[in-house]
Amino acid sequence: MENEIVKDNLKVLENVVIKGDLQNLNASERLSYYSRLCESLGLNPMSKPFAYIQLNGKLVLYALKDCTDQLRSIKGISIEIVSREFNNELGLFLVTANGTNKEGRMDSSIGVVTIKGLIGEQLSNALMKAETKAKRRVTLSLAGLGILDESEADSIPSVKIVDESILENEETERLNLIHEIELEMPKREFNLEEFYKFLGSEDLQSVSLTKLRQSAKALSAKPIKTGLLGQEWSK
Repeated sequence: MENEIVKDNLKVLENVVIKGDLQNLNASERLSYYSRLCESLGLNPMSKPFAYIQLNGKLVLYALKDCTDQLRSIKGISIEIVSREFNNELGLFLVTANGTNKEGRMDSSIGVVTIKGLIGEQLSNALMKAETKAKRRVTLSLAGLGILDESEADSIPSVKIVDESILENEETERLNLIHEIELEMPKREFNLEEFYKFLGSEDLQSVSLTKLRQSAKALSAKPIKTGLLGQEWSK
């Protein structure tokens, strides 16, 4: 059983480190990951440089404006807009930005927005957004940070901005489920070893919310243990 638990824990670690999926981390673990990421980049976590999004079924971080602003200062990144181009046939506006960091490394990125049918303030906002996209993309690239920027997030259909209050509510639900499971485990008839194998851990704090929900539901369906006289244990 211990080998199975180790494998499952390593899988969670792989999802975070390799795939960037924070879905199975609890609030404390997410905060630790957030803080360590900020520390590795020299960012001030109190300024909230990142936020959460759902992307392709994964919970990941994306960069906010304060993130790229800080990175430009920390990494000594200077940016130059080298081209602005209207593609009337496709209804697009493209901006190319070149960036150079303090070590002299250079990179370039483009920002593209749809402008077809836009006029007035909507058009002007779209033009500024293309420039913002180009600047932030090249900043993140030079900083070695391969994540989305907030100027990109709202233009990707599969992206869902996560309300952090939802994460807080989920954490409250997690704690309530853990409490419920801990109360019910001594009362129910089931194979404890198989139960922990299903969870992937004997530490309920490290178990995903989905598995906690499934476990609480399964436990409630198990018969209550009986004493020597065949009477049900009191709840």
